[in-house]
Amino acid sequence: EEVIFRSLASISCLRHNTIGWEFDELPVKDNSEPAAFLIASHRDCVDDDKVDTVNDHLKHRIQSSTELFTENLIQFSAPGKPIFALDTTRDQKEIEDLRKSLHNVINTNFKDIEVPVSWCALSLKLKRRKQSLYTYQTCFKLAKESGIKDEDDFKAVLWFLHNRAGTIMYYPDVEGLEDVIITNIQLVFDRITELMTSCFTFKNLDSSALEEFDTMGMFTESDIRELSKRKGDPLTPKRLV
Repeated sequence: EEVIFRSLASISCLRHNTIGWEFDELPVKDNSEPAAFLIASHRDCVDDDKVDTVNDHLKHRIQSSTELFTENLIQFSAPGKPIFALDTTRDQKEIEDLRKSLHNVINTNFKDIEVPVSWCALSLKLKRRKQSLYTYQTCFKLAKESGIKDEDDFKAVLWFLHNRAGTIMYYPDVEGLEDVIITNIQLVFDRITELMTSCFTFKNLDSSALEEFDTMGMFTESDIRELSKRKGDPLTPKRLV
């Protein structure tokens, strides 16, 4: 429950985030409203009665939290459940209902945002090149070719593509990633999945690290560094964390 509410708070705050971007105010006018879907797969592995119990408990907690409920931050499924519980092996109707719900929310909550044509041109250029990572200067060069001449405007389009379009990831406030623009989002998810799998299968960790995990429930920074040693890779385990 705590993890879910923390995640919802992050979603609510994300659209206002300009930390590390050096903006006095948001670089685009945006009247959209945040929306969150709680989706749980593998319902076939859990007893339906337990799923219903969790759904009922969360519904009560959400309705008693006026900040979440009145703003419609959380989207409910057709039966009025906060969790869209899916058995992805056979729930075709439920999956289709979820798709329709997503479509309706996008049409209702997310208003049109006016952005310069040059911003769209850069986004299309990055998508067509099918490259996973760019340096800041290389991407800025592509931006100039797309009609973006000013560096302040370039930072604004990076913010928009990161925080609104979700087509890139750029973290100017993360040490070691200030010069890295990620255009293949799947790459990040793959690396995080690999990191989690390596941690919880104790791959490449010695006995002292395992004892530390058993005692404290955490890995040290040096342990995490041992999990991946791709030469020259900017997405190191520490930076992923």
